[in-house]
Amino acid sequence: MRKEVKKYRTVKKWLFNILNIGYIIGIITCFICNLVIDHKLTWFLIVLVGILISFSITGIPFYLKGNKYKALKITSIVTVLVYLLLFVINYLNVGNWLLDSYLIATFVFMFLWVDVLICTFTGIAANCKIAISLILLSFVTVFTNFVCAKVLNITNSHSNIPNIICAVIMVAISFAMIIKQSMNKK
Repeated sequence: MRKEVKKYRTVKKWLFNILNIGYIIGIITCFICNLVIDHKLTWFLIVLVGILISFSITGIPFYLKGNKYKALKITSIVTVLVYLLLFVINYLNVGNWLLDSYLIATFVFMFLWVDVLICTFTGIAANCKIAISLILLSFVTVFTNFVCAKVLNITNSHSNIPNIICAVIMVAISFAMIIKQSMNKK
């Protein structure tokens, strides 16, 4: 058993290192290509922030092993980086949609933050935390297109039926998990 644990840790460490090397190669390659093609840094800044977001989700958890507030810290970093990414895209494209993009991102992050806070600071069972996460995600799934249409002032001609179907499935799974958890208590 110890041999298997050691093997697992070695494979995990190698995968983590390969992933980080991939991030570094991606950053260096895009930096060079952007300078060679455009003779200045433009789209590289978008790639850089995107890679930082990816690293925050895949790499930071490795460094925060056993940290009680790991999800809170990662969510904080990702939230800041997403707003930075929207700013950089708006700046590079000389757009005037920054406030609109911030409103849409805030709508989605509102549900994410409620979920992270519930999962971090409550003592409820893991199944119930997952159920709550799925219910919050179902709201985001159904209402994000509506919020985008309202904020961007466009007519929403697309059908929301696939999103509603996904949300119903998520809510059904949530209720099944809650029922299972309540039956386990009895």
